[in-house]
Amino acid sequence: AWGLRHAPRAGGALAGLTVLTGLWLCVELRLDGGGLIGPSSRAPLGPLDEALPLFATGSAWANAVIAGVLAGVVVLAVSEWRHRRETAGAGRARLE
Repeated sequence: AWGLRHAPRAGGALAGLTVLTGLWLCVELRLDGGGLIGPSSRAPLGPLDEALPLFATGSAWANAVIAGVLAGVVVLAVSEWRHRRETAGAGRARLE
């Protein structure tokens, strides 16, 4: 948020790079059929770890989670874009 507020071009570029890297990783894991080596402990999430999907090949639950996250990101991006367009000139002083 700080990067987007104070350096919008650099922050946007870094956000885009992050999204593309995550997308590349998801596609690569799906096409290759491999997997990531997970942590040896359940420390970060504890019992909530069971709620997250195992990203195995052909897992319907994992595909649903990825589709839901992607849909949420698209909805947020479109909402932010529309809000930015509606308030584009609101901060400028108007001369009459």
